[in-house]
Amino acid sequence: MKSKKELEFSLLCSKAINLQRVFSRLKPLIYQSRLLSLNAEVICAHVGEKGGPFSIVARELIVIIDSLDELILEIEGVFFRVVQELTNWIKTESQAFLYIRALEISKRWEAPGPAGNGNGRLRAEGLVLLESGLGDYLDRAAINQSTSLFEKMLYRELIQARARIFSHLEGLRTTTSKLNGHIERINQVAVRQARLTAISAQIEAAHLVSINTKFKNVANDFEQLSYQIGDIQSTAKEQIESLLGMIIGFLQPIQDEMRGMGRRLIA
Repeated sequence: MKSKKELEFSLLCSKAINLQRVFSRLKPLIYQSRLLSLNAEVICAHVGEKGGPFSIVARELIVIIDSLDELILEIEGVFFRVVQELTNWIKTESQAFLYIRALEISKRWEAPGPAGNGNGRLRAEGLVLLESGLGDYLDRAAINQSTSLFEKMLYRELIQARARIFSHLEGLRTTTSKLNGHIERINQVAVRQARLTAISAQIEAAHLVSINTKFKNVANDFEQLSYQIGDIQSTAKEQIESLLGMIIGFLQPIQDEMRGMGRRLIA
């Protein structure tokens, strides 16, 4: 059965994955938009000069879509950093778990006395658990015949691990906050401008519908496209805010835990 922290971490990872899926829905829209614009240019060519204003609107859509494509590339780079921070967090959290288990063992372990007395089984268990890097701490504690020394060494390592986890979370919070900036840019560059372009397309199509009804269909497609981009932007914004809330919720307990361990070291 998973612990509360493991469940929360799984939920956080799921939120990040879902957010990436939301952004991935923009890629097909870019391809679709370019086809729409190409189709509009073909229709305009068939009607000659009268199709000129509608052709200008179609080109404006291409400019918007090119800007959106550039934003998506930037977002993919940000997500790469999000995955890096999550991976580093997992690794450090696993290491911290080893330190916590070692502390539990140290409470039952007796340092060998002058005659070599002591619980050798627990000592061996500790060495296996600690794997590389901390076995020498246990040996140094044994030489000094002090389990409290061993515990202080472990607390020191655990505080450092928690500090690294805090740093990863701060990095994750900062990186996720950058996505908020990209979302606002999508709203400004793509959603608002795409809707204005769709309105222009509807106006021009109304003048041309008597010549070719396809203009109205293309204008409707432009409008539908602008709303699809808007829906994705709105969903992504909500998910980013939820993800940030979870990250911030992780940060405070880690700070409190580090303070508590620091007091144990002083004591």
